[in-house]
Amino acid sequence: MTKALSAFLLCGLLLLTACPGGGDSGDSADAGKSGSTDIVAQTPPADDATDTMDTAADPVARGKEIYFGTDYSNTGLSCAHCHAASPEDEANGKLIAHTGYGAVSRGSWKNTDQAMLDAGEGRATSVVDAANKCVGAPYMAHKEQLIEGSDADALAAYMDSIADESAWDAAAFVIEVQRSMPVAGLTPDMENGERIYENTCERCHDAGIEGIEELHGLGEWMTPMQLMGKIRKMPDWYNAYEGVEYASLSSHSLDRAVAWMLGSTVAHAQEANPCGEHNDLGSDDHTVFSEDAMPFFASDILSDQDVVDVAHFIIENE
Repeated sequence: MTKALSAFLLCGLLLLTACPGGGDSGDSADAGKSGSTDIVAQTPPADDATDTMDTAADPVARGKEIYFGTDYSNTGLSCAHCHAASPEDEANGKLIAHTGYGAVSRGSWKNTDQAMLDAGEGRATSVVDAANKCVGAPYMAHKEQLIEGSDADALAAYMDSIADESAWDAAAFVIEVQRSMPVAGLTPDMENGERIYENTCERCHDAGIEGIEELHGLGEWMTPMQLMGKIRKMPDWYNAYEGVEYASLSSHSLDRAVAWMLGSTVAHAQEANPCGEHNDLGSDDHTVFSEDAMPFFASDILSDQDVVDVAHFIIENE
């Protein structure tokens, strides 16, 4: 063997040993983390199946990539930020949307009334169609390219692979809309509020996602009443509840929340206000999200008590 060939082989060996994983840079190890929070990675959790298989040849692996990744997102949000892929994803917390692992078994998406449910109809005709509602809406703001073709088949295959008939929301249902602010008289439970904040709100708000503000310091310019109004999608939540005390709270219509749940505000938010300018506070911030971007927490996810607890915890402690 010549000296030149020996030197070439030695350099190649050094390169391989210096770059584990076939030459990935050191930064790639943290690519799935968002800021200081890694509750939901932007890449699929590693396991034996996805570590060794070529995702192009394995639809389930590719579907998992789509579900946990941002290939179809301009906001940094993935399906997994809002929809749990397993019961473990929901440990100690309440995600903003219904389970991903219960979706296929449910067989019904975005039903708006009992008649539609009885007829087997919904606003989305399949799990992938339901996913594309989020892809095209301000949540993921990727209207220029929806999930189609082989990627649609892959996502459907992944959703089938995690389907669980025992999920709490696996049965077809009509989304329960809470039509009023939490009634006065519920004593805030700070321990429960902290649990919801750390395992629900922080998945997005403290995850370093561009366009989503952190919640620290809200108490300097917002009251618990205003935050409850925002969570429940109350009309003019900032001005309507400025200076209002929780003890004097009365019930209010949730027309805006009902419209949101029926899907009528999604197109408006995307077309008329795609960058979030002139939000309810009158600011000119050019953020990724519109004011309506945060979905409405249905009351089967956050109860009145939960809303009271988390709003008071955030305002008084963050």
